[in-house]
Amino acid sequence: MSKFKKELFTYHGGYLAYEGIFVARFKYVNDSTGFKNFLINNFTQDEYFAELAKSKAPAEVLEAKGYLPRHVKDQLARCGYPETVEGKHEYVRYLASLSKAA
Repeated sequence: MSKFKKELFTYHGGYLAYEGIFVARFKYVNDSTGFKNFLINNFTQDEYFAELAKSKAPAEVLEAKGYLPRHVKDQLARCGYPETVEGKHEYVRYLASLSKAA
């Protein structure tokens, strides 16, 4: 099981790649550095690419181990929720309750 090496990542045009292989796309917010660092610290190449092969989204794969992009953490903090995956789920439930009440 090979660990990721920081120097083998490339980022161009919103796409993060590892040795030329697609890793993730950053369409609206570029959090490629945070994403890459979390990936390096929490996944092996085999583990991450096996999850992508199961048709999971890159963010979904990392979120399963606790990753949240900086802009999501910032929003949770502004709204008084914990900056965790569970905090995100609580916030989403709260927003859903607002739309049901309207």
